[in-house]
Amino acid sequence: MFCSKCGAEMKPTDAFCLKCGTENRPAAPAQPFRGTIPASPNPAKPAQNPAPAAAYPAQNAASPAPNSAYRAAPAYPNPAPVPGYSPYPAAPAEKKKKKALPIILSAAALALILTAILIGRCFGPKAAARRFMRAYSTMRAEKIVNLLPKDMIEKIEDYKDVDIDDYIDELEDELEDFDDELKDEFGDNYRISFKILDTEKIDGKDFRNLKEECEDYYGLDEDRITAAKTVYGLLKFKGSEGREYETNELTVVKYKGKWYVIEGIYF
Repeated sequence: MFCSKCGAEMKPTDAFCLKCGTENRPAAPAQPFRGTIPASPNPAKPAQNPAPAAAYPAQNAASPAPNSAYRAAPAYPNPAPVPGYSPYPAAPAEKKKKKALPIILSAAALALILTAILIGRCFGPKAAARRFMRAYSTMRAEKIVNLLPKDMIEKIEDYKDVDIDDYIDELEDELEDFDDELKDEFGDNYRISFKILDTEKIDGKDFRNLKEECEDYYGLDEDRITAAKTVYGLLKFKGSEGREYETNELTVVKYKGKWYVIEGIYF
């Protein structure tokens, strides 16, 4: 071993260096390293994986040039119109539904009006008058009788004391006589037509009196008569020997929900 001061060789058992007299102290045993390695003055930075530019665009990046996909908002206060652009937001779907609702209601109301007109033309007082005059102009007794209320037919049978078929035969004989008269006046190929001019409601005292007469003479239950009208028409007779026009009035009542001509056949 060597002296720690002068470096002279000495034995491990020597208490002092024989050359300089320095006390011989054994070296302390080595201790395990427990500290940290000092950082390098210029440490290398670990490489990072930068995110794609498309996913994290720079905040101060320049805006793309305007094209068909990017339209700039119009300037105010006097913006120039831009085709295909509206500064106002689109209406929500609920408002569109609300706008469609009045259209649907208007269409439904129109359908009801048309239905009422169709029902009136097929089942109203004018329709009852047309059916009666059509049967009258063709001189068809059975069809005329079938247009009468059942209660009225029963009244005829009781009053005449005959079966309804026998009454139809009597009515046919009367119509044949009337047909002969018309042929003598207008020719063999004459025609009868009827045009409705107007209707007038029967109400008040006249309506009450009419209901009583219908019950007494026609066998109708006056409580089941809910309305009555007078139908004014133009009756036309036309043939090779001449023509004639006559005004006509038919009394039509609503009995048990249906319209019937109750004046025009007398028995």
